[in-house]
Amino acid sequence: MRAEDILNALDHVDPALVEAAGRKPRLWPKRLRRFAAAAACFSLVLGLGIHTLLRFDYFRAGCSATPGSIVDGTYYFRVAHSGLWRWSEEGGTEKILSTYWYDGALINGYGVYYDRGRSLYVIPHETGKTERLFTAPLGKCSHMGFSLLADGRIDLRVYDKRRQVGSEYLLEGKTGEIRETLQEEVPYDRFLGKDYSRSILQLGEHVFRLEDQEGDRACRLTLDGETVSLPGVLWIDPYGSPLGETGEYAALYARTADAGGQEDDCQLLLSSDGTVRILPYGVHFFTGARGYLYSVDYTFVPADAEDPWGEPSRLPSDILCYEIATGESWLLTANAELDLYEFVTDGDLFFTCVPWGDEQVAWRLRYDDAGRPTGLTQLSPNVAPAH
Repeated sequence: MRAEDILNALDHVDPALVEAAGRKPRLWPKRLRRFAAAAACFSLVLGLGIHTLLRFDYFRAGCSATPGSIVDGTYYFRVAHSGLWRWSEEGGTEKILSTYWYDGALINGYGVYYDRGRSLYVIPHETGKTERLFTAPLGKCSHMGFSLLADGRIDLRVYDKRRQVGSEYLLEGKTGEIRETLQEEVPYDRFLGKDYSRSILQLGEHVFRLEDQEGDRACRLTLDGETVSLPGVLWIDPYGSPLGETGEYAALYARTADAGGQEDDCQLLLSSDGTVRILPYGVHFFTGARGYLYSVDYTFVPADAEDPWGEPSRLPSDILCYEIATGESWLLTANAELDLYEFVTDGDLFFTCVPWGDEQVAWRLRYDDAGRPTGLTQLSPNVAPAH
């Protein structure tokens, strides 16, 4: 076909069709494009908002005050929706970590340890600068958990929710070097998942170990590698509970039987001097130091006479001091109102708190001429930061 024939043919084409062919197709109307952009922005803001609320534990249960740790005269405690704080008589209250940047934190004499995601960090007290100790391989870790042992090592447990596997290591506390592999990566159903710091308890220079006995519910308790003879003890709960943060005492629940076969529950008190004592089961000791244990004493309030279905109330009222050597106990006095539920002490400082409030009250233990604790003197009605 000649060029002039093509031009003649175009003269018969509808001009509207030519104009439409020259325009780019509109796949998204302007109004729809605006709506999509707004929806994307809203989704981004909503996602970031939910992430921030999660990091500041607004969707987590148990946001009230809980006892912290006393290390070298400084009190470290968690504040809900805020982070990790510390208090000392000299320095007052100071924030260390924001909740947004850590998943869990523990403190010992060397520093503040915390984890986030697949990494473990430490802030040494001496330098105050963050150091990364360990990072799990990318794609092999969704989260981790850790415990600090009395000898300065770290029990690290690494989990991968996607592959449903876990592993456990002992790390050097100052460098993060792997000192021992406790368990290679195995599926969740084969992962022991035991808290190493609870099955191996180092108190002072002594190491207590709870070892499973095949075919028997009872655990074997050893002290520095030697089996501890416990006549009459039928079984021991496999998880120990350190009392306070001083590394002096730990309690284990057990069951005993007398000569007549009568069974009863009890507590085994492990001490840093290498001794094991049997204590009554009914008393729950929260903390202990310098030869004394402390628990809550309760007051029974009669039921309301106008309520036919009412029952007496059992309310915490005082702190009970128990002398380990003699088994004697007495109540502590206080020079200010004592609102308590849980507490911790290092034998000098004493901190109380209640789960229905934010306050952390600081006290100092008072001792008599015989060296026995007799009461509490308030140092601060609240060491927690003001909201």
